[in-house]
Amino acid sequence: MLFLVILVFGFSIASRYGGQEGERPTNSETSAAELRNTGFPGDGTASEGSPPVDTPSHTPRIGTDLPVDRVQLLVENGCGVTKLAKKFADEIRSPRFDVVDYKDADRYDYLETLVLTTERGRQEALEVLEELQARFGVGEIQLTSEPIYAADVRVILGADLADYWNRPTDVP
Repeated sequence: MLFLVILVFGFSIASRYGGQEGERPTNSETSAAELRNTGFPGDGTASEGSPPVDTPSHTPRIGTDLPVDRVQLLVENGCGVTKLAKKFADEIRSPRFDVVDYKDADRYDYLETLVLTTERGRQEALEVLEELQARFGVGEIQLTSEPIYAADVRVILGADLADYWNRPTDVP
């Protein structure tokens, strides 16, 4: 009886983790590099004589249809206006920007909205700054040596952005 249990257990393990050589891994096991190396023109792996194929300009994330090149933002309320970080996060989320977290900053005396970035995140910070200036008329970039965890850019909302939401509307 024990032999039968061991045999069934062994078969279960072998069928789950065993596989034929060259078998394609499941989506959860597929890396982004493997997705890019598809053999399509433009990814550097196409063989001669391959038919031309239109490929998207971005590689999709596994399990989503969002572009990989979305800028990841950490948003912090630096002026103390209630729920400003949440309002901003809801407003800025788009196919270009993803807010990974929003919270209060370490202090509430920021007068201007800052886009903090490391040397590595300069391009993403420029994209965020362009958006801030176009939509709200605020923002400036500052380089930081502190790591920005789980995001490309850290945005500290200042009093200048709070003024944007507190402006009177033209509705009578």
